[in-house]
Amino acid sequence: MNVESLVRQAQTGDKDALAQVVTAIHDDVYYLALRMSADPEQAKDATQEILIRVGCKNSAEASCGLPVVVVQ
Repeated sequence: MNVESLVRQAQTGDKDALAQVVTAIHDDVYYLALRMSADPEQAKDATQEILIRVGCKNSAEASCGLPVVVVQ
């Protein structure tokens, strides 16, 4: 399934689709953040913040019921 379809499903509250979106875009987000910061730790932090914002309506609330996705 393509990312656009998964995003539409995630917008309807499908948490599995949201987890798939996060997994699908993680590397692109991380490498963009790395190019912008030139610091792997800052890039990891920025990636985490961005992906939380993708998943939460209220980006200040980190525990908004998202499935946990651990990426190393």
